[in-house]
Amino acid sequence: FQALLCLKNHLSNNTEALASWNNTLQYCSWPGVTCGKKHASRIITLHLESLDLNGQIPPCIGNLTFLARIKLQDNLLNGGIPPEVGFLRHLVELSLSDNILTGVIPNSLSTCSSLQIIDLGNNYLQGKIPTGLANCLNLTEIYLDSNTLHGSIPDGFGMLPKLSVLYVPNNKLTDKIPYPLGSSSSLYYVVLANNSLTGGFPPLLANSSALEWLDLGSNDLDGDVPPSLFSSPSLEIILLG
Repeated sequence: FQALLCLKNHLSNNTEALASWNNTLQYCSWPGVTCGKKHASRIITLHLESLDLNGQIPPCIGNLTFLARIKLQDNLLNGGIPPEVGFLRHLVELSLSDNILTGVIPNSLSTCSSLQIIDLGNNYLQGKIPTGLANCLNLTEIYLDSNTLHGSIPDGFGMLPKLSVLYVPNNKLTDKIPYPLGSSSSLYYVVLANNSLTGGFPPLLANSSALEWLDLGSNDLDGDVPPSLFSSPSLEIILLG
């Protein structure tokens, strides 16, 4: 309860969106808050997208220890992503896209072992993609598009067994596309366009039996495109220019 009030104090400068977060209602009935069915007092979801919230995400969000989903996309949130988010070991989804967030992606997210969806697209995040994110073996969807991230795509992303979507266009990423990318039978959507990626075409990606959409356009790739790519039974869209 105190953690929710802390959130309200930090997220709702200039907006009445959270005005009903007060003592007249039990907190599980507050708009945007979902509590568990089995344990009725445990807050499991924050569903607060598109509310013009314009503060900063406070460290006290890490005190909501049973949170499974944080949905704060399409607001006006600024400042950084607090490392305390990484303390949320039940977290399944972190959606913070379409805000004005700055700073780096916290390394602490590498400890979110339940994490399946991370969506930080269309912000002003800098720095490198934490290699430790590849420790989150339940990841299915990674969206880091339209930031100013640099460095390489972690090799470990290619070995995430459940990864189906890797969407990281419009950054400043360099180095080679991870060699193991395409080894997963789950990966069907890969967009790495508008970066500065170099090197050749990963053979495993060319021979993937699951890949449906591949966009590597506007990079600095060299070498020949493997012919097997064009005979893929699953591939529907290829953008390489």
